[in-house]
Amino acid sequence: LAVGSRDASIKVYDVRRVLRRQNQTNIGPNSGNQQSKQGIQPPEPIDTFLGHKSAVTTLSFRPHTTDLFSGSDDRTVRRWNLDERTHVETLYGHQGQVSCVACP
Repeated sequence: LAVGSRDASIKVYDVRRVLRRQNQTNIGPNSGNQQSKQGIQPPEPIDTFLGHKSAVTTLSFRPHTTDLFSGSDDRTVRRWNLDERTHVETLYGHQGQVSCVACP
């Protein structure tokens, strides 16, 4: 799971880890275990990507790869490699905010 923010960051979470923790503690939306739910801490991101100069407005995973694309109010699109946890490239040339990125 990747989440873009107005602070120009992208936080990446391992959803499988969150689901494993829920299964181990029998906590879920229908478990009825209110007391245990209160003791669970929200998941920590496995990484935070920095590089945009303004709010991140859109994210898209490229299917069957480890690439994540992000668009921003800073008029750029950035490509990130999730396995290596690195910035790969920045695409320039937009005249305004990038509001949608779609990967074929």
